[in-house]
Amino acid sequence: MAIEKSEALVLRAIKYGETSKILTLLTRDFGLLKAIAKGVRGSRPKFGSALESFACCEIVVYRRRDRDLHLIGSADLIEAHLPLGASLSRYAFASAIVEFIPRVVTGEVSEVGAVPDPVPLSESAALYQEARWAIGLMTLAPLDTLPYVLRAFQLRFVSLLGHGMELHTCLNCGREIGEAGGRGLGPAAGALALSAGQGGLYCVECAHDTSGTVAVSPAALAVLRAYVENDLAVAARQNLQPMVRAEVGRVMEAFLTAQFDGYRGLRSLKLAASVGG
Repeated sequence: MAIEKSEALVLRAIKYGETSKILTLLTRDFGLLKAIAKGVRGSRPKFGSALESFACCEIVVYRRRDRDLHLIGSADLIEAHLPLGASLSRYAFASAIVEFIPRVVTGEVSEVGAVPDPVPLSESAALYQEARWAIGLMTLAPLDTLPYVLRAFQLRFVSLLGHGMELHTCLNCGREIGEAGGRGLGPAAGALALSAGQGGLYCVECAHDTSGTVAVSPAALAVLRAYVENDLAVAARQNLQPMVRAEVGRVMEAFLTAQFDGYRGLRSLKLAASVGG
């Protein structure tokens, strides 16, 4: 057993027994972690609100090398993200983030103890920082930009996992795809085609020769590129036309479903849609 310290984002907290919780955490130093925290429920909960959903905290964890469920020794709150509880829209989109992470980091985690291999240390810090930043923006960004923050986070997060979407060269001819979707920077107009499984695009000239792909307009291509090439704060300033926003959502869902076995949509997005997200 090793005693280790790390910052962590609480993705999920479920009741266990009379006073305990089972936690799913994204940690800065060793990736996704499942742990039990004892004595954290009741009239005088241990660790206060440090282990509530969406909280960022510093934990001391007893990591058991031969087990999937570890033990939280202490937890100190860094940021509770309290504004998420005051807005149904903010809560819904923040919930989508914490639901999304275990689906793509290791596949869906739903059972106690079902934790696969940890994320490599070289990736874990970047994943944690991106997730913490996204949750922070959910408390601050204008309500009508929350869907864009979510989609930008998803695309940037999976890129850190090695599943980036190739948005600049054609899968077939290998030439650069311009802003209008054609080769080079010419004014060609029309839809590109995304191969969700290969994670890349066919240019307008090659798209007609493909099947089993998803159409991508030049407007949607520009949005996807902006998500990848800019930080999340830029997404929080976007205001897309409804048709473009809906198209980007369809493209993202097709891409994520093809790339990750554990991803089959997010329940939280249904809540977001019910409140106008």
